[in-house]
Amino acid sequence: MIGGLLLFSGFAVAATDEVVFAETLKEFEESASPETTVVAEVGGTMVEGNTANRVFRSNIDASYRWGWQRLTVDSLTELGRAISDADGDGTLSDSERLTGYQRTSEKVGIDLRYDWYLNRKNALYGLAGLLRDPLSGYQTRVHGQVGYSRQWVDTEEQSLLGELGIDAAYERFVDGVDPLSAWLYSARISVQWEGRFRDDLLLSQSIEAFVNVRNPADIRSISESAITFTATDMLSVRTSYLLNYDTVPVEGYRRTDQTIALTLVASMRRLRPEPDGPIDGLLDDDPS
Repeated sequence: MIGGLLLFSGFAVAATDEVVFAETLKEFEESASPETTVVAEVGGTMVEGNTANRVFRSNIDASYRWGWQRLTVDSLTELGRAISDADGDGTLSDSERLTGYQRTSEKVGIDLRYDWYLNRKNALYGLAGLLRDPLSGYQTRVHGQVGYSRQWVDTEEQSLLGELGIDAAYERFVDGVDPLSAWLYSARISVQWEGRFRDDLLLSQSIEAFVNVRNPADIRSISESAITFTATDMLSVRTSYLLNYDTVPVEGYRRTDQTIALTLVASMRRLRPEPDGPIDGLLDDDPS
C-alpha cells in the first residue's frame, strides 16, 4: 500500500511539473505578500455547588507563509477535573469533597508542519507531532508524516482540500497495557471542506483516516463537523462535533471517543507590505 501511495504521489508531482515550469514566472508576479495568521479557540465550563467540575479547552493555530513555503503550528489542550459523586445521590457530601478533584479529561498535543508549494494548488508537506492522551490509553504518541496536498476547489464560497501521505508513530501506552509501547506505520488520507453561504456563517467538515499497513483492518479515523458564526472581523462563535473512531483501540479502551464543544474564536491576519515592483523580493523564494 505504501508503494501504491508513493507511486500515486510521484505521478501527481510529475503531472504538475509542466504546469509548474510553464507558469512559474506568472505565479511569481501574482504571488501574495508574506502572511501571518493566528487563530485562537477557547472554551470551558465551571460548576461549583451541589456538584463540582471544571473543563478547559483551547486550540491555537498559527501559520506564516512566505513565497512558496508555509510553516504551521497547531496546538490542542483539553483538561477536565471533577469531584466524584461516589454514592450517586445527586449531590456532594462533605466526605466526597474531601477526596478532592479527580482527572476527567486530559489531552495535550502539538503539530509542526511545513508545506512547500509546487504551484497554487499542489504542495508537498512534512509534519512532526506529539500527543498526550492518557484517558484514551496514550502516555505519549510521537509521530511524523510526509505527503502530497491538493487544493481541488478554492473560491470565496467553498474550498476543498485533499491529502495523501504516510505516517510513522511511536506510541507509549499507560501502565497496565501490554505491550507497553509499539511502532505504527500507516497510510493517511484526508479531505477538508469549507462552505460559506452567508457572510456570517461558515460550515466545515474534515475526515482523516489512518490505515495500518501491517494490519489493514486497523483503521483510525478522525471526523470533525463545525458551524462558525462570525460576530466581528476578529471574533466568532464555533460549535463543533469531533468523533474519533479506532477499529483496534488500545487494550481496555473503547473504540469511539466523542467531543461536542462551544468555543469563542479570535483570529488575526497580517500581511507584510508588498515589495517594490511585481517580482522584487520574490525570486529568492523560487522552489526550483
